[in-house]
Amino acid sequence: MSIIMENQNVKAAVCFKSNGLCIDFDEDSSFVRSESVLIDLSHRSIGIIFENAYHHIGDLPNGMLASDLEGMANVRLTGSGAGGREFTLNAPIKILRKTA
Repeated sequence: MSIIMENQNVKAAVCFKSNGLCIDFDEDSSFVRSESVLIDLSHRSIGIIFENAYHHIGDLPNGMLASDLEGMANVRLTGSGAGGREFTLNAPIKILRKTA
């Protein structure tokens, strides 16, 4: 298991569409290469693991329920490449539930 080296906030737009959870990295598209997306249901927060470090990106969209995440295996990550061309990758989702 990797060691989490830093914790920083990353600017991203998070939305829930009919096809699933989407995260758009407007300012720094390198985060599209994230290894996984972590969702903490008890705090309704979303983070990513990128280059062995945790980065907070925001909160679950208003109205989004835990049941909306059921069966979701991946999150769509988008960014802009050279010349402004959009590219998309998928990252596995890991849901953290509060345990007793």
